[in-house]
Amino acid sequence: MSEMSVPLFKARESARKWAGRGTLAIADQGLIAASNFLLAVLLGRQLRADAYGAWALAFEIFLLLAVLHAAFVLEPMTVFGAADYKECTREYLGTLLRVHSWTMIITGAALAGAAGVIYFAGSHELAKAMFGMAISTPIVLVFWVVRRTFYIELNPGGSVFGAAVYSAVLLAGLGVCYRFHLLSPFVAFVLTGIAGLVTIPVLLARIKPVFNSTNGPSYKDTASQHWTYGRWALGSSVASWATAASFYFLLTSFRGLSATGTLKALLNISSPIGTAFVALSLLTLPYAAKIQAGEDSEAMLKFTGRITVLYMGGTAMYFLVITLLRGPLLHLMYGSKYGELAGLIPWIALGMILRIGATAQAVTLRALKTPSLVFAAYGISLLAAVVVGVPATWAYGLQGTVVAYVVSCGSALVLAYAMLRRKLRARRAAEAELQPA
Repeated sequence: MSEMSVPLFKARESARKWAGRGTLAIADQGLIAASNFLLAVLLGRQLRADAYGAWALAFEIFLLLAVLHAAFVLEPMTVFGAADYKECTREYLGTLLRVHSWTMIITGAALAGAAGVIYFAGSHELAKAMFGMAISTPIVLVFWVVRRTFYIELNPGGSVFGAAVYSAVLLAGLGVCYRFHLLSPFVAFVLTGIAGLVTIPVLLARIKPVFNSTNGPSYKDTASQHWTYGRWALGSSVASWATAASFYFLLTSFRGLSATGTLKALLNISSPIGTAFVALSLLTLPYAAKIQAGEDSEAMLKFTGRITVLYMGGTAMYFLVITLLRGPLLHLMYGSKYGELAGLIPWIALGMILRIGATAQAVTLRALKTPSLVFAAYGISLLAAVVVGVPATWAYGLQGTVVAYVVSCGSALVLAYAMLRRKLRARRAAEAELQPA
């Protein structure tokens, strides 16, 4: 092999390796997302619109807990685990799980208490959903921590088997409950908890975390790093969640739970592509963190350009197919329900393309350890959602909510793009000063 062909061969090998990892990551996330997506669709088919709205509202509360968890656990785990603790991943996971177990016990108790208050306040459907969430949430969040370990090691293949087990258990329970008309908001949450409970030991047996070791990070060091990073990541995560959740709460306030259920049915269509890019982000974030640690700003800029084209282009292709088939697709998903939503799908497509583009910028900003800038971008997006969403939803209902959604997603992309370019320009200037004269 000639000297000139060696770099080309290595580049091709690297491309094949990353293509394989990306395929495994999508398969891993896709298995779980497909089962969760089917759960949401079957709930939409079997439940009344108000009961489905109660589940959608409870699910948004779950997502709030999920973003808190991601900010203080998953996101810093990905960044620091891929760089600072790459030589002691098992010990690092053991430390996280020991702290995490107490946090999840407190979370479950708090959710059960909140469900009791809601029940006595008279909202029985929402209370039942909250009780189910109190059971499942601690289990599901531990499941996410264990799965993330494979992505720290850039080895998503280790998680695929666990995803298959989770999906098989969930789909089996879902099939039985749907067949005998047992589905409810409470049952939906409990099924996900059971699936996670069965799968966690399967993954732990493969990872073999070390819980007591002098080689791993201390509780103090780990907590300090996660807190320092997570307090800004928390802001961006909550702002991102609040942007999406605000539309559900606005519709509930102005038009009732039935309208909220209709919005959930509409946004279910975007769930598969959103999940696909969540899967890719689990790989692109640690990879970007490695580039940030070892290369210059030009490499970061090229990386961001590539993933932006991939993210936005992939989303556009997905929605092109969905838009062309939207009538038959809605009938396949919901039967005779929600057929009137077909005209709103192109607007949801536009919003998602813009939102996924913002996600690509946020990956690099997080890798640069500047979650405060991600918070600023998503904070402006939340502001746009509220400022536009309140009058639009009040006046036009679901149609007004969808317009506000598009404006909010566009704001996130514009701000994230501008802040990333500003950060990279500053880094380039600092690198130039360090160059020898």
